[in-house]
Amino acid sequence: MRPLGRAVNVTPRGQLLVRGKSSPRVGDRVTDVRGREVGRVQDLVGPVREPYVVVFVAQKGSAPKLLGQDLFTR
Repeated sequence: MRPLGRAVNVTPRGQLLVRGKSSPRVGDRVTDVRGREVGRVQDLVGPVREPYVVVFVAQKGSAPKLLGQDLFTR
């Protein structure tokens, strides 16, 4: 697992906004600390070195529970 960043916000559409530590690829799987898949990278926004990563959350309504957590990519 590679560190993705910390979840900082939820979009009006229920997607998760993560402050990235690296630039993942669109479509990469996103997991929590325990290795459970929480969604997939949908888009990258902002500077290349530390982008904001938009994550499409797999389980509808679970994005607010992930705020403040460190997330990872596979």
